[in-house]
Amino acid sequence: MEIGSPYSKQEIIDATRNFTLEVASFFGSIPDEIFFTKPPKGWSPADNIRHLNKSTWAVLIAIRLPKRLLRLLFFKSSIKPRHISEIKDAYLAKLASGRGAGLYAPIPRKTPARAAEKKAILIKKWSEIGEATAAAISRWSESELDEIRLPHPILGRIPVREMILFGALHCMHHAGIVKKRMDLLKASA
Repeated sequence: MEIGSPYSKQEIIDATRNFTLEVASFFGSIPDEIFFTKPPKGWSPADNIRHLNKSTWAVLIAIRLPKRLLRLLFFKSSIKPRHISEIKDAYLAKLASGRGAGLYAPIPRKTPARAAEKKAILIKKWSEIGEATAAAISRWSESELDEIRLPHPILGRIPVREMILFGALHCMHHAGIVKKRMDLLKASA
């Protein structure tokens, strides 16, 4: 799964809609009996989508807040936002140094009764959050995306543009992990 190198507001909105659909389709294609199964290491596919829902929801809430409040809380950024490849490098370096999901880690759960229904609910929630995020981004100007900062639990205070680009990377990162684990399961079967 690739997202390219979006940077302008419209490119970011389009990428958000595209990766939302792509991630929903990917997680929807995972068989129900595997979706909630925790692998020996890491999270189940369900845990990954819960984590994405939780972290993306936090960004959505933040970008819906009054911009004036965000400026007061997190100050104005004076640096030019990084491109997606630079954000990816910074994030992977932080992960390699031992940083993790923290408060955004999913709460481990057992496979629920009515797994197909629960899976559909998680994916529907993901789709709704993604579309709402794309709509919320459209209310920001190019300059506001660069000037206003938000706190990221690993990367620190970063411009909103970087936070949204990180969200795209983050989704593809987790979908990629799940895809690799699925490929290993298929290969060992």
